[in-house]
Amino acid sequence: MRFKQVNDLLNYLVTVHQTIRDYYVKMEEESCQERSKLLLQFMQQCEDEACNNIRAFQDDASKAVLDTWSDAVFDADPLAPLANLEIHPYLGSDEIVSLATDVAQALIDQLERLVEEAPTDGTHETLENIITSEKNRLHKLVHSTHRLDDM
Repeated sequence: MRFKQVNDLLNYLVTVHQTIRDYYVKMEEESCQERSKLLLQFMQQCEDEACNNIRAFQDDASKAVLDTWSDAVFDADPLAPLANLEIHPYLGSDEIVSLATDVAQALIDQLERLVEEAPTDGTHETLENIITSEKNRLHKLVHSTHRLDDM
């Protein structure tokens, strides 16, 4: 996907997280395992938080940063791992976490590449903040999953 302005990229990131959340809802609806359902509910909340964080970045960023024109391009679809997974009722927590990790890492990889091409310092800082937020979210997911496994 090619973006025209930094704000377009941020709007796209919100859409990505909403799409991921919707996918987790479908997975939860299909699941017959309570542990997997709990994990998927938690992951839905994480995606909601990610959307809210990006919107907060949009609210906090200067108009100059949001309106910055960029030739930014994602060279891979961060949602691709979702397309390769068959949803079934017995999807285990390991498979779910693996999927979530793959999707999150694909998004982080794309954002890290875009930081290198950031046209301004403000854009660079905004993208770095989003990357940090994405990494923290992934870290939280992994640790929360380990706690769920310990129950």
